[in-house]
Amino acid sequence: MSRYKLWMSQRKNPDDIFMMLGLQKAGKNLLSSPLFTTFTKFTDAYHAKNLGITMTTNWIRRSCQVRKVLENEWRLYYSKTGFSLRMTPSSLKLDQIKPSKLFKNPMFAYWLKSMDDFHKSFPGKIVPRTVLSSIYKDEDLVKAITAAQKNQKTKDLANKLETEVLKQFIFAIKDPVAVAKLFHVKEKTDANWKLWKKYVEDYNK
Repeated sequence: MSRYKLWMSQRKNPDDIFMMLGLQKAGKNLLSSPLFTTFTKFTDAYHAKNLGITMTTNWIRRSCQVRKVLENEWRLYYSKTGFSLRMTPSSLKLDQIKPSKLFKNPMFAYWLKSMDDFHKSFPGKIVPRTVLSSIYKDEDLVKAITAAQKNQKTKDLANKLETEVLKQFIFAIKDPVAVAKLFHVKEKTDANWKLWKKYVEDYNK
């Protein structure tokens, strides 16, 4: 049995492991600590078993030094290591924002940039389902994207999120019929026909 499974069998949560590994004392050296790698791998395993739980740890939020490190280095750290990006939206408190307000939040643009960096560093790799796609209904996300695409100031961000959402649909093996309904695609003359056709091609690969 791996130590991650052992910890979960003992009903340990991320806060328990964070303290057990002594990471509350790491300060600005948190992200460079090998034990932090152990911690992030545990949170991935924990999240896979507890999809409804937001993946944050109180110890990270309580430390001013650590918070500054997260703000300055989190995106770079994840783009280099390839670990799950699930914690990033919650650490930026995006899980507390209504989907219709996402495009007005500067931290949302920051998060999308981190996703871009990840995909450039690990081309072709599908990121496991993120906090955004876990806490929002697909209908609400698509509705927010469609509205933002009509505004020149938010169009680019909306297009990026649309791409990310479609990648998540592929990861979740979402039926093309359901995706067509979400994007209001019924015939070739519909605005999102090409987008849906590309989704079907990717779905069938």
